[in-house]
Formats: sequence, C-alpha cells, structure tokens
Amino acid sequence: MFETATAVADPEEVVADPEEVVLLNPRGQPIGRAAKAEIHGARTPLHLAFSIFLFDDRGRMLMQQRAWSKQTWPGIWSNACCGHPMPGEPLAAAARRRLREELGLKDIELHLALPHFRYRASHAGVEENEICPVFAAYCDREPEPNPEEVAATRWIDWQTFLQEEADTTKLDDPDFSPWSRLEAAALKGTIWGCEWPRSSGAGSPAGSPSYKASTGKNQRAFRFAEAPTKRVKGSSIASSERR
Repeated sequence: MFETATAVADPEEVVADPEEVVLLNPRGQPIGRAAKAEIHGARTPLHLAFSIFLFDDRGRMLMQQRAWSKQTWPGIWSNACCGHPMPGEPLAAAARRRLREELGLKDIELHLALPHFRYRASHAGVEENEICPVFAAYCDREPEPNPEEVAATRWIDWQTFLQEEADTTKLDDPDFSPWSRLEAAALKGTIWGCEWPRSSGAGSPAGSPSYKASTGKNQRAFRFAEAPTKRVKGSSIASSERR
C-alpha cells in the first residue's frame, strides 16, 4: 500500500537554507548538501527531488508552465509541481510545502506512487540528474499560481496525455518536460483508471487501495493499483531526513 503524505509529520520550521539540495550516491544515500543554483549545469551531480501529479474528478491532470525565470527548463509545460527537499526535511513535507508555494494548494492528500523513480535529462546546456520519487493525488480545487514560480496552469485529459505525450522518444520535444513524460509513462501502470465516480467494488484490481475525497455531498473514489517498481540495487533511497 502506498505511503500517504498525511502520515508524515509536517514540521513548521525549516532546518536548512531553502536553496540547498541533498546530494546522493548511486545507491540513493545522502552524501552531502549543496546550493541548488550552483549544482545545476552541464554535469549536475545526483541529488534528491520529488514530483507531483494532480488529478480532478473529470480524469484530467493539472499542468503548469514553468516560470520563465527558472534556471532549468524555463517556460516549459510540466506536471503539477516538482521540487527538492531541503537537508533534514521529510520528503512528504517538502512536497506539501511546494504545493503551497507554487500553486497555493493546501490539505492535498498525497500518495507516494513511484518511490524509486530516477532520471537524467538535459536542455539548453543544463542537466537534471535526480532520484525523484513521484506523488499522485486528487485535487478538487483550482490552483492559485505564484507568478514567481509558475507562468500558467491548465488541466488536460490524462488518457490523451498518456497516448500522445508519455513517449520516451519525445524527450527532446520542448512541448513538455522530459520528466513529466517519463513519470507519466511509469504511472500508467500505477494509476488505475480516471473515471468518476467509481465504486470500491467490481472492476478494481485485486489489492488496489482507494483514495476517497469528500467533495460536497458526493464522495468520489480515486483508485491506485500497485505497480512494480525498479530499484537501484542495494538502494536505501528516498528521504533527506536520513542525514
């Protein structure tokens, strides 16, 4: 069953400079910290990040256009939110923090769908090299984007995105970020269906947990199916609090 972000304490105090990231070895173990602005370049060292996909009750996913002032992939459309946990900050708490900072969204119940996702990609001479656990969640409200972080937002059909854009041969296509394509392709086997409402009974894969969100008088169910995940051999990945 997926770990939910609400199960992890959300500390109110930040214990590190917000521009620092957690450096990792190939096994996913923290080995240090560095300024975010200084490590992103042509040969970016491996570091810890996270990514978030948000879905509404019409089977759509939230996309954001990254602010043009961003150091990496400026102006590129991507999934709802992504970021880096600060040294000493729990991963789920960092994800909730960035939802607030980028999109003005609070009280989103996150599900850790891909705990061991890893990718490497380059654009305009800048490389991303991350172990990047992926969260997924239901969102029943419109975002309030922070213009310093987000140029624009839009909702697009999840199945259409999977069919047309979740393609590893399109990683150099600037329409969408490479990580959003790669993560969507991996999530394809994890997020089961996007048809609403759906009962918790017939048709669900064996053992698939469900997430229920109260929306007014109606209760809608968003289902997640367990999916196999590839893990770096011997990895202890996934949390910056292991410093």
